[in-house]
Amino acid sequence: AATQERLVIAIDALYGRYEFGDPVNVTPLTADLLRACTDELPGPTIDRFVDFVVGVDEVPSLSEPDNWREVIKAVCLYFGTAGAYTVALAINAHADGEALVPTVMELLERQVAETPDDRLFFAGVFLDRLMDAEDPIWHAILTALDRWSVTPNARRVVAEVRHRLDDARQARW
Repeated sequence: AATQERLVIAIDALYGRYEFGDPVNVTPLTADLLRACTDELPGPTIDRFVDFVVGVDEVPSLSEPDNWREVIKAVCLYFGTAGAYTVALAINAHADGEALVPTVMELLERQVAETPDDRLFFAGVFLDRLMDAEDPIWHAILTALDRWSVTPNARRVVAEVRHRLDDARQARW
């Protein structure tokens, strides 16, 4: 899709075919498909994109962790605040969210290193929303965050959640 409008139509059409049980033959979706987007995507399109990238039933997706790498890339480079919230919610609601957090946090750290300054805010929003989780996920996030390297980009992302950290972690960041 060369434009955002065409991308939204294509994802909606894929969803429609999936909903009605029609056979779907597509290559796995990646974050770079969103490169054509110039405005924030509609909420349903974000939800559907994330579902398709993570994997739903017969729609082919990349295997883990590659699928989550694409989702985190979308959060950092293409989604706005609604997308950051959607992805955090998907991880918090994931059947094995606690086990998924170390992978997601490692992917986030790597992606943050390559994210332009004007997009780091969205990675921070995502991290803030992810931290709205219950205790097992919350502790997994903090453990993973303790392993992050303190870099300028990481520092800007963590600044969004610094107030939620204990004194020792705040001092580190």
